Amino acid sequence: ILIGVFLRIYQLNFESYWLDEMISYWVADPNISLSDTLTRRNQIEQTPVLFDLFLKEYMKFFSYEPEFGRHVPAFFGILSIPLLGFLSHQISKSNSFILTIFLASINVYLISYSQEVRPYSLIFLLSIINLIFYYKIITENLSILKKFIFFNLFIFFSVLTLSSHPFTFIILFSQILNSAFFYLFF
Repeated sequence: ILIGVFLRIYQLNFESYWLDEMISYWVADPNISLSDTLTRRNQIEQTPVLFDLFLKEYMKFFSYEPEFGRHVPAFFGILSIPLLGFLSHQISKSNSFILTIFLASINVYLISYSQEVRPYSLIFLLSIINLIFYYKIITENLSILKKFIFFNLFIFFSVLTLSSHPFTFIILFSQILNSAFFYLFF
């Protein structure tokens, strides 16, 4: 995990923003109103605004400087590493989660996306959390109360995941299809 943290923070602001990052930075300006943020977002991009709202709140608290913009995706990328390990351990119940953590820590794409002011690391994090709760619901023999709590958390994170990018519908659709298939045939 420490390797992953180091690789995501190392030279975080080495390069300047590219065009898409500048758009996210401009949309997340904490000095404008929420309606102006939404207007800016709708003028330029048609993806959901969840990441930009996180970025806006972070910059409102710290400072509206380009150096701070990449902290948000780096945080999401760092948080994804142990959660992916937890999901891996949930699935395999062996020590293979250590390999999963190591591979996630050194994955070039995950590192790169954790260093861009774009929503990809948030999408990855929310998808992992969504899968953790989904797996808990379908595999563990839980009491009704715990199953209800996990189901509500699953719904909550499904909505957040869908609010981060429209393509995450693929994950939700596959979960619904898997559950329907499982309950129909088993």
